[in-house]
Amino acid sequence: MSRNWQKKSTISLLIGLLLFLVPAFVKSSYILHVFVLIYLAIIYTVSLRLVLANGLLSFGHGAFAGIGAYASALLMMKVGLPFLLSMIIAATLSALVGGLIAFPSLRVRGAYFVIFSWAFGEVFVIMYKRLKGIFGGASGLYGIPGPSLFGMTFTSKLAYFYLALALMLITVAVCYRIETSRFGMIIKAIGNSEDLAESVGINLPRYKVLNFSLACFFAGIAGTFLAHYTHFLSPEMFGIGLSESIVVFMLVGGGGNILGAIIGATILTAIPEILAFTSFYRMIVYGAILILTIIFLPGGLVSLPQLVRKRGAPGQAPPSRVT
Repeated sequence: MSRNWQKKSTISLLIGLLLFLVPAFVKSSYILHVFVLIYLAIIYTVSLRLVLANGLLSFGHGAFAGIGAYASALLMMKVGLPFLLSMIIAATLSALVGGLIAFPSLRVRGAYFVIFSWAFGEVFVIMYKRLKGIFGGASGLYGIPGPSLFGMTFTSKLAYFYLALALMLITVAVCYRIETSRFGMIIKAIGNSEDLAESVGINLPRYKVLNFSLACFFAGIAGTFLAHYTHFLSPEMFGIGLSESIVVFMLVGGGGNILGAIIGATILTAIPEILAFTSFYRMIVYGAILILTIIFLPGGLVSLPQLVRKRGAPGQAPPSRVT
């Protein structure tokens, strides 16, 4: 156990160091922008994995990012709070709203919760459009100030790159620690069988609400960064499109572990940007990857190495799919 932990820690540190050194080899602002988008996608997807571990599939995760984005932007623009404090308050607000929304999940499950989470997200999109005096309406919210930390104002793409990298690494580390802790084991037990978990004395409301709130907190963090990175917010940025993309990232990468969420978010965010010069053909490639993964890799892209090893093992039949 100790050796395995040390190995994972060493690999994680090396990956973090390599990511830290990316700007030393990449001078293009556009490529740094793509890395920022990837880091945001990872935060979204890794945090949604906490919800999936609870046996729930949410199509409203983008709404919690929107709560964090609008709250942080308004706190800086209207109240004059510093960026770090605004981010923490905004993410906490996302977590509190997430906790309130989690209560219906105690009774609503499966496809019904999917519909409920989607409807919840759409309610917020409508609210942002209708309350023009507060949220800017359909035209959006302009002039959002950039972040400032320790006396330094973020103006360059390089500064945003490192801030996004730091937020991503913290999110991954915390979510991984949650999943491997006793709390995470309880969450997985609830996801496997709520009735069995309750029969052994697990307090379902407490754990489900807290877990959902934690996931929404990190979604709010990502939304906060996005608001101050783009300096602009519109309701459509946090509609069903974003929530669907997050779910696809997770399922294509592999919802079984946190590495799959990272792989899915990275590849599916990078491909449309890399193939931007091909115009609409990039979406054909994007769709082909989704279809092929669903057909041949039901465990997600993260299961590809294991599948290759099994296929290459002499005298071993290929694994059959469970239908």
